[in-house]
Amino acid sequence: MTPRVGVDVAAIPRIVEAQKRFGDRFLQKFLTAREIDYCGGSAERWAGRWAAKEAIGKAMPTGVPRPRMRDVEILPSEDGRPHVRVAPTTTLAGRDIDVSIAHDGHFAVAVAVIPDLQIPPPLAGEGRVGASKLPDGFRLPDRPRDGHKGTFGTVVVLAGSQGYTGAAYLTSMGA
Repeated sequence: MTPRVGVDVAAIPRIVEAQKRFGDRFLQKFLTAREIDYCGGSAERWAGRWAAKEAIGKAMPTGVPRPRMRDVEILPSEDGRPHVRVAPTTTLAGRDIDVSIAHDGHFAVAVAVIPDLQIPPPLAGEGRVGASKLPDGFRLPDRPRDGHKGTFGTVVVLAGSQGYTGAAYLTSMGA
């Protein structure tokens, strides 16, 4: 497995300027409430988190959606190293992401290392991810080739977030 690496540099004065111009609204766009509490008024910490979240996004493979900045939370672990928590609804959920953040002069730099995002070979099977692992009662019965979608039941889709209805719409149109 090949890990993916992303790097980003953030100019601390640009982060300060944006915070002055837009106020707390700017910070709330990319920091969680816990990150805002941790950072206090430290522009270095704001810029470090910005750079780290950008580095995580840059480590993502082409075609895989980047998580929103607020879906990634970076706080210090017990030993002081940055610990990354990702919202369970993102592609990166449950992954161990290593991040290093440094500051020098007017810049914050971050490096993110993400384990390979490929499906592990034992689960890939014959193109049906995890299908062989399901108990018989959970598998859908095979459909006859001449069957019509209207004779096989109904699908209910519960999806989306306020302002993010695209996935729900596309899913319902595909059903």
